Amino acid sequence: MTYSQRKNLMTKQDKVAMSKWAMQQPGAAEEAAKASQQRRDLWDAINRYVTERGGTITSKPYETPIRVEIRDPDSELPNKLAEAGYDLIEKCNEVRIGPPKPGEGSHSFQRVKVFHLRIPRGK
Repeated sequence: MTYSQRKNLMTKQDKVAMSKWAMQQPGAAEEAAKASQQRRDLWDAINRYVTERGGTITSKPYETPIRVEIRDPDSELPNKLAEAGYDLIEKCNEVRIGPPKPGEGSHSFQRVKVFHLRIPRGK
């Protein structure tokens, strides 16, 4: 491909990009930001809900899937999240180092269940 062909190709690509920009609905950027903020608010609400019920979110904030760890094997949290309509996938069991045992100074080991929770696109 010659320089002039590459120049013409770039010009065509620029035209396509400009036409997409020109065809964009007014306020589309604001709508995208609003949707993004709604998903962040939902993530924050899920984080509060999980934390209040003894679970821990160990994934990065606002990323999906959300990694949820539950220490109590008899916890109702997975069932509650599934009833609320979230796609909850059990991934594995892992071991975590817990707080020091009182009077001993050594740490305890705790088994946790790990789940991935996906936020549905419509929410």
